[in-house]
Amino acid sequence: MAHAIDTLRITRKLETAGVDRRQAEAHAEALNEAVVTEYSELATKTDLALLPTREDLERFATREDLKRFATKEDLKHFATKEDLERFATKEDLERFATKEDLKRFATKEDLKHFATKEDLERFATKEDLHEVLKNFATKQDLEQFATKADLARLETRMFRLWAVSTVTLATLIVSMPLVAG
Repeated sequence: MAHAIDTLRITRKLETAGVDRRQAEAHAEALNEAVVTEYSELATKTDLALLPTREDLERFATREDLKRFATKEDLKHFATKEDLERFATKEDLERFATKEDLKRFATKEDLKHFATKEDLERFATKEDLHEVLKNFATKQDLEQFATKADLARLETRMFRLWAVSTVTLATLIVSMPLVAG
């Protein structure tokens, strides 16, 4: 945001101090131009109010928090909704006989229609699941994220820039009557 100054007020002050009107206007205009160009990148109070506070940053996930989540690569190994639609639901299973039912009623001929151990070998086992879980994010994977300390250092640097620019602007304004005189 450009920071313009009141050139008319500065011109009048310089005239009151005995500076010729044309010179006073030139000084005021030069000061305004310097402020607009030199300080156009300074943050305003409104800009600073929009920055997150330490309390805001504490709500973000830490590296430890992120370790518990799966990576995109991990998710590639899991079933999609389309995959799951091919499997039976609890309601579907209620229509079938239990092991107890089969012990009492099923014949060898009836059992030919059910899955065998060989049929089940193409499905994932507990060991397969443990193998998948080994691929979760490591500490090295999470090092690309900013830490709370990184954000605090950024906040400190921004405050220092604001303080230096404020002091510089105040020095410029205070020294103008001395330069004109």
